[in-house]
Amino acid sequence: EVGRGGMGIVYEAEQLSLGRRVALKVLPLATAMDPRALQRFQLEAQAAAWLQHPRIVPVYAVGSFEDVPYYAMQFIEGQSLAAVLRELGRPEPGLPAPDHPNWFADRCMADSPRASGKRCSKISSMTRTGAR
Repeated sequence: EVGRGGMGIVYEAEQLSLGRRVALKVLPLATAMDPRALQRFQLEAQAAAWLQHPRIVPVYAVGSFEDVPYYAMQFIEGQSLAAVLRELGRPEPGLPAPDHPNWFADRCMADSPRASGKRCSKISSMTRTGAR
């Protein structure tokens, strides 16, 4: 397990057909029984798959295995964005604090006027790579 949030659990896994590491986000079975949670998870996967940008992790596959919905994304080594922000100790000027629930959605909207807050992931499930 590499991450956990309100919408699912992320595991490091291997896409056997291509022999590559992936981040596999799954919706726990108990949560998948709720039709609204399942629809939200499916919309999240679809929205993430539509996005194409060098700084957005690509979605490789979406599906269900034994009634457990999942989607597979590129696996990226590094700290979570939440950890990096804690290390920095403060948000950018003019933005709410990183602990504020809408911080990342606000950041997405500031970066792209066409972005929807629903397309943005939780801070704790994002990673940062490379030197600071």
